[in-house]
Amino acid sequence: MNNEIFKKSFKCIWIYFACAVVCLVVTVFSICKMSDEEEKADSKVTNLDNNSITTLKSGNAVCATISEAPYGFAEREEASDKYYFVKGVNGTYVVKMTLEDEINLTEYVKENGKAVVRGSLSTIDDDVKKLAIEVFADEVKGFDEKEYDKYFGNYIIEYGEHGTTDLYIVYLLLACVCGILFIPSFIGGVSEGIRSLNFRKVSDFDASQVDIELSDPQVIRLDKVKVYLTRHYLVSTEYSHVVIPYADIVWMYNYTYRYNFIKTIDCIKFTTLDGKTYTIANKVWKRNCKDVHEQIFARCRYSNPHIVLGYTDDAKKYNKQIMKQIKQLKKSGQDPKTVLRPKDIEQLSVG
Repeated sequence: MNNEIFKKSFKCIWIYFACAVVCLVVTVFSICKMSDEEEKADSKVTNLDNNSITTLKSGNAVCATISEAPYGFAEREEASDKYYFVKGVNGTYVVKMTLEDEINLTEYVKENGKAVVRGSLSTIDDDVKKLAIEVFADEVKGFDEKEYDKYFGNYIIEYGEHGTTDLYIVYLLLACVCGILFIPSFIGGVSEGIRSLNFRKVSDFDASQVDIELSDPQVIRLDKVKVYLTRHYLVSTEYSHVVIPYADIVWMYNYTYRYNFIKTIDCIKFTTLDGKTYTIANKVWKRNCKDVHEQIFARCRYSNPHIVLGYTDDAKKYNKQIMKQIKQLKKSGQDPKTVLRPKDIEQLSVG
């Protein structure tokens, strides 16, 4: 199918997949660069035995020698991490670690007389900071938030964590954004590809005839819902990619999707002589779709007066009978289109 309408539809597939590939490449690249930035940060470990924690910033990799077991003062119910005071050569620090890490560290100090705490700096949470000040205030008279910031630099040591840099944060955000965008891009490409298979199932005769008819200036173009009404075909390039001769349509009706009794989507559903049901002309959150649907109904009914319109009990009963005949014909090896197509309307399609 060489008409511009179909080319646009197929082009969307490649656009989706191109976006997915770009997002995937950028995500992988960012993850690799994050690893490089971690290595750079870890190679510049600051020894707190010789430096003040107040001169550093969040994300710096640090280490400190301790000679006493950690003293726990706070924990979160929803997490496994706890908060401890550890006494180093050049001061006391707040360290965030798991209970297992604390036990291992305590045992190491008992056996060797000292241990090295390694991790990265991060800003302390206000509630943890408040508890730390209360504990210190019991031991040091007049100890308050200003004293805490002066002493601890408003930081805690995240035990065992890698250091980070400013570029690490940039790559992290880039990886997250592109990773999230990859999912809808890939799904969109796959979905469009699956839908486009309907076009590939169209017979060569129908395909060439549709190309010719779509070039006719008298084609009814309903671009907002991506429906095109030619002389002999109903064409949709929306969610359901379909090319259906009017002669194959059995039953058409309006359908409204509702969520919690609220109208969300108005569309047209129709059944055909291939035994399938199609959905076209979706109008999301819009009320002015009646005129569009009426145009479609009128054009289809004009070309095939045998089409049953409306969702009624009689229409459902008629459609059920036709669908039953279609199954029986297929089971016996006959083509339902050849047998059931109306003989009194103009027919070009042989597919």
